[in-house]
Amino acid sequence: MSWIAFALTAWILFGLELGLKDALQLGASGVAPSFVMVLLVIVSLHAPRLTALWAALIIGVGLDLTAPLVSASGLETITLVGPKALGCLVSAYAILTMRTLVMRRNIFTIALLSLIAVSLLEIVAVFAYVSRSWFDSRLEITAGATLVAGLGAAVYTAILALPLGAALQSAMPIFGFQQSVSRPRIRRV
Repeated sequence: MSWIAFALTAWILFGLELGLKDALQLGASGVAPSFVMVLLVIVSLHAPRLTALWAALIIGVGLDLTAPLVSASGLETITLVGPKALGCLVSAYAILTMRTLVMRRNIFTIALLSLIAVSLLEIVAVFAYVSRSWFDSRLEITAGATLVAGLGAAVYTAILALPLGAALQSAMPIFGFQQSVSRPRIRRV
């Protein structure tokens, strides 16, 4: 995989995610799609295992740094590096284990795996936030509401993955993914 193509694509998608979050958000619910998680799904489907995990870690740290939490007092923001990075690693590993079972080039596969990836990301992140709030009084998380908003974002991301996944699939030669082509074996008698 070309890391330069990945970095440029991730940078563009992070910009879209941050710039369009307020415009695409569903009311005051906090439900907004994730552009970079679709990239995570594409990379996890086509890149080698270790490369996909490193890409997931990079995307997760980027998500942690661009989405600070508001403190319980509402006067400060808290940036925690780790919860979404761990969630992205879990999501990438789940896709890596499922990629032999799915049709990698099907756009509906990308949408379904985006739904699964964002759901896993949100479950792991909410668990980490709630665990952290037990010993950090500045952080106050309501697990139920946060998880419902996260699962709504997973559905919204799956819908977004249909056009965005098609665009990323057409740009796959830029990423330099190696195609696994099986050659027919010739039996010698």
